[in-house]
Amino acid sequence: LLSLDNPNAPLVVSTTTSKIYLNLCSGMNLGGACTDSVACVQQAGQNVEYGHPSTGNYSVDASTGQVTLTYKSQDNKRETRVHLVCDEGQRHYPRLIDVGEPTESFLELELRSVCACPGECLSPPTVCTRVDDCTCELSEDLGTINLHNLDNPFAPLRHFVENPAEPSTGRWYYYNPCTNFSVPGVNNLCRDIAACQVGQPNPIDFPLGVQNTVTYRTSSTDEDVVTLLYTEGYHDRQVAVTLHCNQSATTPTLTFDKEDPEHYYFLSLYSKDACPKAAELKEVTPLNNIGRRNIRPSRPILRN
Repeated sequence: LLSLDNPNAPLVVSTTTSKIYLNLCSGMNLGGACTDSVACVQQAGQNVEYGHPSTGNYSVDASTGQVTLTYKSQDNKRETRVHLVCDEGQRHYPRLIDVGEPTESFLELELRSVCACPGECLSPPTVCTRVDDCTCELSEDLGTINLHNLDNPFAPLRHFVENPAEPSTGRWYYYNPCTNFSVPGVNNLCRDIAACQVGQPNPIDFPLGVQNTVTYRTSSTDEDVVTLLYTEGYHDRQVAVTLHCNQSATTPTLTFDKEDPEHYYFLSLYSKDACPKAAELKEVTPLNNIGRRNIRPSRPILRN
């Protein structure tokens, strides 16, 4: 599981009353009681530690073969159980699922990843250290991921998913790296966001995440595949955008992969700008300084 170790960008899952952070192998420093912890519950503005890295212990169910990793808090008052599920479908980004609301003394989670399959993951892990909201530097001198060239809040990338039962109806998915954008809709909620879902023909809109929440995670199996995770969407929605390097792509392509589980969205971005670059990050001139001072985001054209 060492390939999943990233204390600066821990796995996160939201429940109806709290937000749960998990990082296997090494401790996170999230402030408050969650100093050097592998499991932390954030509730009502307070951090509560649910596991220390030194307490990790594995157990195997003899009848099912289920492997479970258990941690205890430093004061020995709380416990976290993480059920490891081998999932070949979760190759680029692990999926964390809460198994019920956390109690005062117990937290139960399920981690689905290819890294839970024996011998599948790279080790040690490649990490991508945040530079800004759309740039990160890969370890091992693998280069820099820089999406500034794709930044255009006036024309965000988009992809339409048609409803098979009702042709020409469905959902638009919008995404723009670096700069927040706004899309008009019935709810008028997609304001200053990084990603949005908008219905067609009824333009009900749901924010999927905002720019300043982005964290970077690298693939467990491909060292130069990076996923950007955005949180704080409507009703705790979050979206993971996986970057796919395509040196021959003349224009970037956004695709919708899945929503699984509910409110957890997965998109893919195919672009030459998703490829690691050895060149250093250049200073980027803001859009409003290059002759676009009077341009305002227009209403998106929803095409059939």
